[in-house]
Amino acid sequence: MGEKLKPIVGKSPVLEEKRIREEQERRQLRKQAAAVKRKRQQRKRIAALVFIMCVIVFGIGAIIRLVTGSNDDKTTEKTGSDIIKTEEPDDKSGVVSEADVLEVGLTEADYIYDCQDTEIMGKLSGKAENNKIINYIYENYKAYPEEILKALSNNSELADFAIKYPMEIKKQHENVTTVEDMYEKGEMPLFIQWDDRWGYYPYGDDVIGLSGCGPTCLSMVMVALTGKNQYTPTAIANFATENGYYVAGAGTAWSFFNEGVQRLGLSSRTIGKNENEMKTALNNGEILILSMGPGIFTAGGHYIVIYDYDNNTGEFMIKDPNSVIRSNTTYKLEAFRDQIKNIWAISK
Repeated sequence: MGEKLKPIVGKSPVLEEKRIREEQERRQLRKQAAAVKRKRQQRKRIAALVFIMCVIVFGIGAIIRLVTGSNDDKTTEKTGSDIIKTEEPDDKSGVVSEADVLEVGLTEADYIYDCQDTEIMGKLSGKAENNKIINYIYENYKAYPEEILKALSNNSELADFAIKYPMEIKKQHENVTTVEDMYEKGEMPLFIQWDDRWGYYPYGDDVIGLSGCGPTCLSMVMVALTGKNQYTPTAIANFATENGYYVAGAGTAWSFFNEGVQRLGLSSRTIGKNENEMKTALNNGEILILSMGPGIFTAGGHYIVIYDYDNNTGEFMIKDPNSVIRSNTTYKLEAFRDQIKNIWAISK
């Protein structure tokens, strides 16, 4: 038998070298894996930091815009082109755009008035608290005649008309020849006496915007009944002035709505303050012009138009030449019956 193999004593150099090499490779792989993990975690931290910074920047921007916007509302000067018509909770809507920037341009030469009526100034003071335009007029009241201040104190809707009065009254205002763009055939138009197109136009010893409710009412009625757009407030005001229907210090005479109407080619009759009589006239195609005393529609004297009524509620539909708001409101006769001085039913 051959010699028995002797067991190997100690470590094999070849195997030991292989083991060491494999261990080094494993350590290298662990280092690479650790490095990859660290880079991944670092990217996550950077992304989170960027997100947080974006949130902070956005939040700061929102706060700045909020604070700046609030301060702008509180600190805007009430002069010149900074005066912008803003929303008012009571009765401030009108012909002029809400976004209209008004160039006033007052000079020292315009400060020639001095209203001493405490009731007027008290009313204006109250309205000025939440209306930039009225506040400007109140602070510069010596540039505005008392009749403008009085009209504005009773109706905030005149603010845009009133603020420009000192400048516009110096200009030559032309006769408006048509209201074609304001009237759709077969409908009852609404013409506001203080509309920029004719509000500063002379009427008697005043202007249509302040004392032209009569001609403006008849203008609406004439256009509605005839469909002729040339019966503008300025045309009717000229007719009234030239034919003696304007009474200095009083306004439009009652004779304008019977004799004057007939001279213009329409029929007119006086009716009573009776609801059935009024509705019968309306059913027959007549349009009513009312002379009003103090109450819902005026603090002194005023003319309005009634052109229809609601069959369900019985309320009358009106066109008030001094108010867009009231012209969009219906009224029961009992709310203003006692304020009516006279009613003319006008027809073709």
